[in-house]
Amino acid sequence: MVAPYLATSSVDPASVGRAAAQFRTATGVDVQIWQDGIGAASHARLFQWDRAGHSTEAYYEALSAALGASGLWADIELFNHGSPLFLDTGNGLSGAYRPASVQRINQQLWSARSAGKRVAWLNQYHMSEVVGPGQGYGESPRLMNTYRGLYGLGASYSVDPVQTTYSYSVAPDANYPDSSGHELFDRRVGDPRNPMDAGWVGVHGNVSITIDLGQRRRVDWIGLHTMTRPAWGIVTPTSVEVMCAEPGTAATSIGVLSAPFTQAGLSGSTEEEYVLGNAAPLAAQCRTLELRLANGSWTFLSEIEMAAEQ
Repeated sequence: MVAPYLATSSVDPASVGRAAAQFRTATGVDVQIWQDGIGAASHARLFQWDRAGHSTEAYYEALSAALGASGLWADIELFNHGSPLFLDTGNGLSGAYRPASVQRINQQLWSARSAGKRVAWLNQYHMSEVVGPGQGYGESPRLMNTYRGLYGLGASYSVDPVQTTYSYSVAPDANYPDSSGHELFDRRVGDPRNPMDAGWVGVHGNVSITIDLGQRRRVDWIGLHTMTRPAWGIVTPTSVEVMCAEPGTAATSIGVLSAPFTQAGLSGSTEEEYVLGNAAPLAAQCRTLELRLANGSWTFLSEIEMAAEQ
């Protein structure tokens, strides 16, 4: 077995497929594991992203055609993108290797469906109790349980694309609009290397997002997919208050989505994505949720993900 990764989009998929077949002929290695490279590589891209180049889906299809599905495994990187990979300025650790958006992971798995096996590799740095919970271990339950909800594995996904609607207290900027009115639930995650990708919605300053779940629902886990690019004035808010209400009643605070780093600590980042989430289940029953973003900079949002325990 070998494990190259899709680090560049400059080589076309057919050429990669031919090289993989030649390698098998020359070495006798009959199973190749190709990493999708979405977390760490600077050029790997999902099929939905607006940037130029070839998608991981196209590469896996070409590799499968050259090797056969049984000769190809896909190594799916479950962590977020960040440049640099690790950023620690004494204000908490940010960068890559943190739990990612479950919708992003879902798209990565779908893009690799032509492989005979899909192996989900999660770097143990942010899962380890040696460096956690302050450095990321406490973020892992949100990822795991929202994933379980998305796939119906003992939890439920709380976003119904028909019944669930939302509104902003301050409208997104016209240059980074919510063009469909449901972009935060459309399962198209923004490209972490491209603020102009259609998956991002840009708001500035203190903004509240009020979500109508359509009916009273249990909510335990919330993830808010965001971007940081200091050169553009885009910085992930480090906390978001969660309010819960029933029709005709005042909203009450039920928790906070928080990051282990400070906004000052993000200043050394070139670009990164991060999913703000809660570390313990909210155990709330709500018809309406309000997410209160307090940010003196731009906040770029891609997806809101919610799940409930069963």
